[in-house]
Amino acid sequence: MKTAFQITGLEEYLDALQRAGEDIDQISREALKEASEILVADMKRRVPVDTGNLLNHITIKVPSAPGHYNYREIGIIYDLAYTDKKTSIQARAVEFGSVRMKARPFIRPAISANRSRILEIFRRSLKSKDLID
Repeated sequence: MKTAFQITGLEEYLDALQRAGEDIDQISREALKEASEILVADMKRRVPVDTGNLLNHITIKVPSAPGHYNYREIGIIYDLAYTDKKTSIQARAVEFGSVRMKARPFIRPAISANRSRILEIFRRSLKSKDLID
């Protein structure tokens, strides 16, 4: 018994994969930048302000890694180049609460509130380069 089949659209698919390989790093960096700025603004709007210390430490860290690896750290960055240890501990206590303090989250609500907006940024970026429909 002999079976035959035909694949249609393979050339277009391979072309799209080629374009994706060329464009995806730049597309992801641009989308990450836009999404990060939205999250930082919302976190700053939501953070409880007493001394302003937490507000002043909400930032974006753009790590460098070899290869095709794009990501950002957003919020109170637990890295001594960005935030001292005391501020990091304070941020965790505010976000999650402690035995002496009720939680007043500002990071997780900002992420939840902007999830669909951020996904749309990535969707729009990929669609603008015809990498998705």
